[in-house]
Amino acid sequence: MAVDSFGNVATTSQTLVKDTLALGLTVDGPITADNVINNAEANAGYTFTGNAEPGARVDVTVTDANSNVFRPVTAPTAGADGRWSATINLSTIRDGAATVSVNQTDVEGNRSAPESRGFSVDRLPPTITITRPLQNALVNAAGVGTLLV
Repeated sequence: MAVDSFGNVATTSQTLVKDTLALGLTVDGPITADNVINNAEANAGYTFTGNAEPGARVDVTVTDANSNVFRPVTAPTAGADGRWSATINLSTIRDGAATVSVNQTDVEGNRSAPESRGFSVDRLPPTITITRPLQNALVNAAGVGTLLV
């Protein structure tokens, strides 16, 4: 309220909103179409994606079955549309259950609760066992057939 020298009174009001939350954090899933990162995907580095508040810094961490931790070289920042992506080198990730965990710090400095998504890692190639013909057995023309694997 303000009063001038003639006794005129002026008032104004304004509503302020206090932002104390970082909202909208997600991790896209499944991580891959089958929710399994294979050897080729691990060696190439995998790009994780999701949503956050526009402009928020997103901390991304992958933890493998042996509790090894993997992070991107730099933490991504969500774009104006809220989308973020982080490519992480997984060339030494171990087989088994793994988790990607994310949290965000918005432009006001508010931190979100963490979000996580589980996935599997299978880097081992399948094993092929030939049971017929027996080892060191001879096969003549009449015994030649089709090998099924």
